[in-house]
Parts: sequence; C-alpha cells; structure tokens
Amino acid sequence: MSVILFKMNKITMSIFSLILYCFCKQSFADYNTLPLDFIDLVSEIYKVPAEFNLSAGGAETRNDKPLDRYPVIMIAGNKRSFRDWLGKNTGNAEGDTSVYKNLIETGFIPEELWLYQYTAEDKEMRNIEELTDGLKWFIYSVLWYTKSNRIQILAHGEGAVLAQATIKKYHLYNLVHTVVYINGPFHGSSRYTYTKALMGSPVCANLAIGSDFLQDIILPDETPYNVLENENNGNIGIKYITIYNNALFPNNPNSPALSGAYNYNLNWLDHDGLRCSPESSTIFIPFLSDRAVKYDILHDKDGDGFMCTKYGGIDCDDNNPSIFPGAPEIPEDNIDQNCNNMDLLFMPGKDCWVPIADN
Repeated sequence: MSVILFKMNKITMSIFSLILYCFCKQSFADYNTLPLDFIDLVSEIYKVPAEFNLSAGGAETRNDKPLDRYPVIMIAGNKRSFRDWLGKNTGNAEGDTSVYKNLIETGFIPEELWLYQYTAEDKEMRNIEELTDGLKWFIYSVLWYTKSNRIQILAHGEGAVLAQATIKKYHLYNLVHTVVYINGPFHGSSRYTYTKALMGSPVCANLAIGSDFLQDIILPDETPYNVLENENNGNIGIKYITIYNNALFPNNPNSPALSGAYNYNLNWLDHDGLRCSPESSTIFIPFLSDRAVKYDILHDKDGDGFMCTKYGGIDCDDNNPSIFPGAPEIPEDNIDQNCNNMDLLFMPGKDCWVPIADN
C-alpha cells in the first residue's frame, strides 16, 4: 500500500508541477511581453513602432478561437508602465489592486487583455500629438491579431487623453465598443502650465487649461457617436465612462468628466486609487463585459481577417482584400481603404481626413 501511495504522490506532484510550469509560462507571456508571434505576424500587415517593445498582454501565442469579449487595451498615465495595471502604484486603494487579475477573475482571458505602454517608466511623455500614431497601430494590430470586431479602452490620467486624441484624430469610432477614462484631465488642470512646457515637459502644453489641443479633442462633441445620445452612424456606437475625484482638480473640478458619458465621482480616492480600487473595478468591469460579435470566417469573404459590416464586422468592403481597417489609404480617391468612413487629403496636418462623399 505504501508503494502505491508513494507512486500516486509522485504522479500527483508531477501533474502539479506541470500545471505550475504552464501557469508560470503563461503568466510570463501575459504580464511581461507581447505574444511570441505578435510582432512578426502584425509587421506583415502594419507598421510596428517602438512602443510595441514596451507593451505586453495577450496569451503566449495566437489563438484562432473567437473571443467572447472585445479586447481591452489598458493605457497608464505619464511616466508610468503597464505594471500599474498589475498592482503597482496603488495610492490609497485597499484590497485587491491588480486590475488585470480582477478582470481575469470575472471571466476575461489573457487573449482579451492588452497592456499598452508609450514611454519608458519614469520618462516624461512626449507631446501627445506625436504619440497618437503608435496607439493607432496598436489598436489595428490587436484587432487583426485577435480577429475581433471592436476593441475597448481602459485608460488612466494622461493615457486617457492620449486615447481620446487618437480615436478622434484617426476617426476610429467604428473600431471602439467602450472607453473607460479614469481621472483624465480632458479640460486641463492648473498643474500643467506653459512654463513647465518650456522647461522640458511638452505634455504640459497639451494639458494646460484652455489649450488648443484639448479644445480640438473635446469640441464640438465630447462623446462622439455616443450610444446614449442616439448618434449611431451605421454600425458605430460607443459607451463612454469616466471615473474621477473632482477634488483633485481644485481649479477645474469637472475636468475629467465628459458631457454625455456615465460620470462617476469617487471623491475619497486619490489619483492611483481611482485606477485600481475595488470600488472603481466594480463600476467599470461590467461595462467592459459585453459579449462580442464573434469572428466567423464565412463572413470574411476576402480573407483579410475582418468580417464585413453587414454581420457586425468592420470590413467596409468584404470583396476586396486590400480594403480593411488600417489598410494604406490612397489620398483623394473618395474610396475608404482603411474603413474609417473618411478619405485622406494630400494636405498634411490634423485636418487631413474628410468624410467620404456620396456618389
């Protein structure tokens, strides 16, 4: 009997060791890097900027199984890393402060969770306008890699402003299901001044109260294509949520709130506590948990990895494999190659996109 028990214990320990190995291997891929094949695969389709090397998320390798939920791209604030979403810099939050872990425990899987980082930790972010290109390519890449029909944004502080600016600049509204902005200074703050910008902090020029940059991203509509305001255009419709503490903005208390969004003022939490407290997670996780329209190869006739809009996808021409989200846009041909409902002008600058004209 003792021999049998000994052998059973060895088998049990072997199984446990294998499970532990797989978990650790999986966790390493999820927490610290992008999937092993991510950059190689997406570089065949899209530009891969340097920010990808700072980012993480997804599973170890690509999984062709359709996702149950739309992928969530988490974006930290200025001088921070993606590890903020793993339990670092918790402020006055109490309890379980790993947002990533909380999402996993509520049913998300690693393939649905992505951690975007746009600058090295403790390094001042550049002008936000310059950073929008990297986030745009990350959004396209996650969509294509996961064969998803939408992404979701969970962003904190300055990262929230970066997300809003990227979506508006490149007209990515049809690619986004839900945005959760946590303590983002959308209407500026007295802590950001032009004097600080001249002293080597260019982001301060973006976020100063009344700056042209902020006016561009919140006017004339702070929440374009908001599902609450019945602004749907075709298959476009976004849920907006903000979570903030207005006491942290004494000169401009409503700076993080957006007109038309679900706005939650949690005035007992500090800047970091707002991001990772169980109270915040209880608010935003249900908003991120809608069931996705799953990829179906039968509705991807051109085989470009995106379903056609007729069936809830984002491919605006499913008969042409050169037309898909993020495809190269040919200027002024009145054809929407990259499926953002816009055409590109030869004129450079922030106003270089114009709506497709009706034929």
